[in-house]
Amino acid sequence: MLPGQAYPVDEGVFAVEPKYDCEHINSLEVEDALFSEERLVGYFSGHCERCEEREENWVCLSCARLLCSRYVNGHMKEHFTESDDGQHAVALSLLDLSLWCFICDSYVSSVESSLMERFHRVKFGEPLPVRSDEAGPSRLHDIGPGEDEAFADKFEASLNLKEDNSCYQSRSTIALNSISLPIKSSCIESQSNKGSKPCKLDSIESLATALKQGCFSNIVVLIGAGISTAAGIPDFRTPKTGLYDNLDKYSLPYPTAVFDISFFRRDPQPFYKVAKELMPTSPQPTLAHRFLVMLNDRRMLRRIYTQNVDSLELAAGIPQSRLVQAHGSMTRAHCIECHAEHPIEKVREAMKNNQIPVCENCTGVVKPDIVFFGEGLPERFFTLSVNDLRVADLLLIIGTSLVVMPVAGLPEMVDDQVPRVLMNKEPSGDIGERPNDLLLLGDCQETISRLSALCGWQDEIQRQKL
Repeated sequence: MLPGQAYPVDEGVFAVEPKYDCEHINSLEVEDALFSEERLVGYFSGHCERCEEREENWVCLSCARLLCSRYVNGHMKEHFTESDDGQHAVALSLLDLSLWCFICDSYVSSVESSLMERFHRVKFGEPLPVRSDEAGPSRLHDIGPGEDEAFADKFEASLNLKEDNSCYQSRSTIALNSISLPIKSSCIESQSNKGSKPCKLDSIESLATALKQGCFSNIVVLIGAGISTAAGIPDFRTPKTGLYDNLDKYSLPYPTAVFDISFFRRDPQPFYKVAKELMPTSPQPTLAHRFLVMLNDRRMLRRIYTQNVDSLELAAGIPQSRLVQAHGSMTRAHCIECHAEHPIEKVREAMKNNQIPVCENCTGVVKPDIVFFGEGLPERFFTLSVNDLRVADLLLIIGTSLVVMPVAGLPEMVDDQVPRVLMNKEPSGDIGERPNDLLLLGDCQETISRLSALCGWQDEIQRQKL
């Protein structure tokens, strides 16, 4: 079991194992004078010292500096690398109060300290709860009473694998009871759809009208492979043309084996042949990607949850802080044995020459940072989705069949009154079962082209392309 890596805690469930013996946190001498009550309160409303990021920030426990995460501009990691003495290795996340050691390159177990108690009290308005070993691991940590507890039940239930997902049952979910996901009224961000009258959407025209009138300020978007097929990247499940229908030549025991970490360890060759199709030389963002940039520019976008690994969202101009790459990306790579990071160009060059990229340190296989079946999703997916789904005022689902959990369970988590709009070739999940659901079936690029025209945004979208 490796610290910071996913491991099974039950059949079909994976968790992130923190490092319990981090010498850097155990030897850390925190200067309480640096962390005044006023400063702690200021952290939760402040921004990164080097940029304007306010959502995903960390606090250096050595010098009390407030800097953004590697998912934004990476200023906290820069701060660590700039310190020659390694004394700035441990940082605390303001999202969930987890701790990260840059030297160990792992989450590390929290120490019982007055500082952690004070951070918890400022964030949640109450003392750090005491948990006994006999009680076992908690579910979602520190849920509040009433509707918050009901939401926690609903959130956890939505991430359980459904009966018709048996082929994924032993592969893709992280146990929520292993990571801190505080759900309580005091930690939910102020933007909320509660108390506002939801828009009634019954046509693409009504959706366009609502967008033009600025009815939404917390749009959550789920996207899948269908949004990128127009960029020349194949999807997975379209009959005859989808990736899974064209794997016979690899003699796989089952189609998804090509993305199974256990199979990859035995035989990585099929993946690297398939990966050529997933990594076109210079894919360009599609019209649908550029439409999402319009939502962000108009301050309507809260978050995009993408199941794609092509990073076309970033190429289109979506800020990293607005994007959760649930299944990883093809922009970085690590050795599966020693976990050394390697430039993705090394992987591309090896594939170009029909070779398997090998680590120079230990000769282990180098794998792009995409989430395989059998690996855990990024903790960031769970940490952010809790709040995002609570405050969403519109859910857009674009180009996904909603098959792979836990992403497939997210649409069930928005309030029953929140409109859910599906743009896909065919029906997906339970979209259509609620009164305020809207199905816009067909090619998602054509649907968004029509929607953009109705909104009067075509010229701006075309200028993005230039």
